[in-house]
Amino acid sequence: MPKPLSAMSTFVFLLVVSACGAGRIGDPMSSSRTPTADPSEPALQPDSGDAIANSAADAAPAAADSGPSCGPSALSQLFAQRIQPLVKQGAPSSCNSCHLAGIDLSIFVQPTACASMACLVQKGLVDLEAPEASRILGFISQGKPASALITNAVRQKEYQGFLDWIRYSKTCQASVCGEIADPCGGGASGATPAPTPTPMLGGCSEAALLSAFEQKVNNWRGRCESCHAPNGAGKTKGPLWLPSQAADASTAMYNLIGLGAVNLKTPAASPLLTKPLDEAVGGVQHGGGPKIKSKGEQTYIDFLDWVTRYAACFGSPP
Repeated sequence: MPKPLSAMSTFVFLLVVSACGAGRIGDPMSSSRTPTADPSEPALQPDSGDAIANSAADAAPAAADSGPSCGPSALSQLFAQRIQPLVKQGAPSSCNSCHLAGIDLSIFVQPTACASMACLVQKGLVDLEAPEASRILGFISQGKPASALITNAVRQKEYQGFLDWIRYSKTCQASVCGEIADPCGGGASGATPAPTPTPMLGGCSEAALLSAFEQKVNNWRGRCESCHAPNGAGKTKGPLWLPSQAADASTAMYNLIGLGAVNLKTPAASPLLTKPLDEAVGGVQHGGGPKIKSKGEQTYIDFLDWVTRYAACFGSPP
């Protein structure tokens, strides 16, 4: 099955402020916000011992002897050391666990490094001809370092890790991986194809889930924004998971997914539902007090509908 749009891991429900084909949502912010490299992140040493270039001047042709060593071993090392830790399911220190950059990177991770990069290229999120112009880097750079859950160092590590991988792939993807059919579906790697969603679900694409989120969850943001939006009157009372602009449903959705608001195994136990629900009817402690007094309220019904749909798309089979 495809991996969750969620950090798309499952994590602690601390909600804070901060996606291909049909899921291409919005445009990245200006490249002027490109973060600098994290000095604590060591450069990968490929098989030959040559470091993968991490200069911002990558657009200029590299010297013949300064490029990376192309080979399956070097690619596997790069992917394992620099990419998987960022998107690994359940990794509490990964950016995926506190993802506020506007895109869930784990949704594109396939069983192999080759298929993962081919998927990003197919979806228009990576430009192998001009690595720094890749849209995925623009999305990553939208993370807000001032957030309590995403530090500048975390954002820099994610950005630099992906940039190094894209730069490596610019030189090596074709020779190491060859042509990959249906990379996002995982068919070329022998992975189990994604199941066809039932008509009730309407589809599991990012665009379809975002559309449902806008109708079922973001439509009720007025019940949450006082404490959970940066411009809310009670913003000091709770974590800021809602963006300032009400129309920015994408950021709100990724904040909820990335921070564990959806329980993939038991949708009805999702913090998105249990936090605002009155404890007397099955809710849990909520700093803002009970907001939903009954499971018969339309807000609860809509929230449950969306988390159930999301879990049906990305939860593990029984």
